Amino acid sequence: MPHQKTSLPREVFCIFLVPLKFLRTIVASYGLCQRIDNAFVVHVSPVSLWEIARKVAKGVLKLPLEPQEWFARVKEQHNLTLVPLSEAVAFKAATLPEIHKDPADRFLIATAIENKLAIVTADNIIPQYGVECFC
Repeated sequence: MPHQKTSLPREVFCIFLVPLKFLRTIVASYGLCQRIDNAFVVHVSPVSLWEIARKVAKGVLKLPLEPQEWFARVKEQHNLTLVPLSEAVAFKAATLPEIHKDPADRFLIATAIENKLAIVTADNIIPQYGVECFC
C-alpha cells in the first residue's frame, strides 16, 4: 500500500483562482484546509492576483471589496506571503512542455518549480509537470 502524506510541506504555494472562501470549500472536501492553515508559509503568486482582478473586471467573479483591498485583508488574515516573479520563473514558464496552454497557469507552475514549492490546486493538468500537488 503506497504511503500517503498526512501533512503539507512547511511551505506551500496556493493557486488562488477563486476567492479564499471558495478555495477553502474546495480543499475542505479533501481535508486540506487545516493543513494549509498549519503550513509554516503559504505563498501566493501575483499572477493569481491578476487572474482574480481580471475575473472581477469581467464580472465573472464578485468580491465583497475591491480586489486590492480584498487581497490585503485575506493576506493579513491568513498570513500569506507573496512570492515574487523572477527572471528564472519567466524563462521557466516559456520553456515548459506544452501540456498546459494557459500562460497564467504556466507562470504558476514555473513559480512552484523554481521555488521548490508544492501547489494546492484542483487543476488535474498541473501534476503532469512533476510538481508536488495537493488537491
